[in-house]
Amino acid sequence: MYSSVSHKARPRTLESRASQVSLAHSPATTTKPQHTDAFQSSTLRLWELPNSLQTSPNTKPWNFSKKKNIRTDNDILSKEIPYRAATIEFFAKPLSSVAWISPFEETRNQYLDNNHSLIAIGSCLGDGGDWIRLIQLQVSEMSLTSKESTIDLSLNTVTTSPIGDVINVLCPSSLSSNSSNSVLLFYGTLRGQVCGVKLSLEPNDDDNPMFSDKPASRCLHYEAVIGLTELPFKNQLVAATNLGNLQMYQIDNDINSLSYVELPDSPTSRMLEPVSFTDICTVTETMVAASGRTGSVCCFDTRTFTKESQRLSIAASGICCTCVSVDSGQPNYIFAGTSQGELVAWDRRIVREGVHAPLYRIAAHHGRVSRIGVSPVWNPGVVFTSGKKDAQVLCWDFASAAKMDLSFGKKFKDANSCWEANIQKEQVQNIARDSVFSLNDMDLHPTTPLVAYVSSSSSLNVICL
Repeated sequence: MYSSVSHKARPRTLESRASQVSLAHSPATTTKPQHTDAFQSSTLRLWELPNSLQTSPNTKPWNFSKKKNIRTDNDILSKEIPYRAATIEFFAKPLSSVAWISPFEETRNQYLDNNHSLIAIGSCLGDGGDWIRLIQLQVSEMSLTSKESTIDLSLNTVTTSPIGDVINVLCPSSLSSNSSNSVLLFYGTLRGQVCGVKLSLEPNDDDNPMFSDKPASRCLHYEAVIGLTELPFKNQLVAATNLGNLQMYQIDNDINSLSYVELPDSPTSRMLEPVSFTDICTVTETMVAASGRTGSVCCFDTRTFTKESQRLSIAASGICCTCVSVDSGQPNYIFAGTSQGELVAWDRRIVREGVHAPLYRIAAHHGRVSRIGVSPVWNPGVVFTSGKKDAQVLCWDFASAAKMDLSFGKKFKDANSCWEANIQKEQVQNIARDSVFSLNDMDLHPTTPLVAYVSSSSSLNVICL
């Protein structure tokens, strides 16, 4: 059914949609931004940061001044307040993956306060000396005057766990560690290993116990784990490989065990069209979605795991879906990035001519999209995308676009849905601090407006919005 004649969604660029919604600004107060579409050949960058951003040459973490009581809630794209940022570099160690860790209350009370957060990063040099490193972000504020203050962001290494293999993906666990001085993290490697590690919060503590099944995974030596996601409330992991296989693992935190779960049948064996997976995410507690190189996203019911339950297709040849994400607050909406730099969105409830065609395809980045993030907690209605080649992190404010559409009489079928709004350039902005070489991964903090991204330039960058 997937190879039959299907509905083809018209690729939509921001340039081609400029006439769909009139902007609610007068020409006298709004200047025309100097932007370019992602598919145009130009040296201009998309959605540059405000030129008013200034960095301090005396400190490694950048200091910015801000005015108090100016920023309004849900105003990520405010140009009146500059973003605060910090970076840390690791000599000759390209970084492949990054993940925020939300410590449990007992861990936070003992080791962290409300101004501290934890980040895990993985290296990908491939020289046998790769590692996972736990980084602490500290946010401090110092009042300069009654109206101004300085925000400092600093990054410091807490602990390092040698791995010896290229880290492809990191997956923080929602389970609390059985030790109050450590956090639990799972990872997948280039050689097909799926393992867990407990990273100590004690400074200079090299005791980071690892646990896995024996052997570490059922992948072949030439089969890489490219995606790893946790099933909430089930203590299970689902891994996706580059050869189109899905594997399930059971977590036993009490005895540091990660055991392979034998499935009655391969979830991918009954697929009408084989798919080489590129990423995976949890849609609901009983469903996962995996993006594929055939330009589609495949959904699987984890209760049976015997066949593909749904396929979301781009309906365009030669395009690969490189990453996938979901709005956990509205799991019917699934987002994917493509090898052509597009942002694609589906509503799983909509079927046209027997095919789940996308709602839209928007040109976003030069080259492939490396990661998509949706945070319904600290900023609902906003999507973040990172470009591997152009080293940009774009913030897509669909919530503001929906308000503009509603002001002109457009009605959405869901009162809380904004993902079908006509977004304009004014609602999209690049928040990346600097140009890096090959932006490999990005992650959003689950509860705080923080964005972290890593690159092959051996740097970890954190943006505070």
